[in-house]
Amino acid sequence: MKKTSGTKVELIAEISSAKRRIKKLEQSEAKRRPAESQREAALAALRGSEERFRTLVENATLGIYRTTPDGRVHLANPALVRMLGYSSFEDLASRDLEKSGFESSYPRAQFMEMMERDGTIKGLESAWTRRTGP
Repeated sequence: MKKTSGTKVELIAEISSAKRRIKKLEQSEAKRRPAESQREAALAALRGSEERFRTLVENATLGIYRTTPDGRVHLANPALVRMLGYSSFEDLASRDLEKSGFESSYPRAQFMEMMERDGTIKGLESAWTRRTGP
C-alpha cells in the first residue's frame, strides 16, 4: 500500500511540474508572437520603402546617380543614361569618372573633399559629358 501511495505522490508531483513547464512555454510563446509580428511589419515597411525609392528613381525625369569614391558609377537612373547618350546602364557604368566623364569645369576635387569631410553631397551640381562629347 505504501508503494502505491508513493507512486501517486510522485505522479502528482510530475504532473504539477509538467503544468509549470507548459505554462512557462505558453508565456514564452506569447512573448515571441508580438516580436515576430513587429519584425514582419518592419520587413514589410522596408520592402515598401525600397519599392517607393526604386519607383521614384526609375521614373524621375532628372538624372540621378551614385558613384564610388574611386569614380565608378554605382547607380544611374534611366533618365541619366538617356541624357548622356548611352544605350544601357552597363555602358555608362564602364566609365571611369576619375579619368573622364565630366566637363572640365566640374569640381571633382571639391566633390571628393565634401565626401571626405561630410560623407554626403548637397548642392553640388555635376556637369557630365555626353557619350559623343560635350
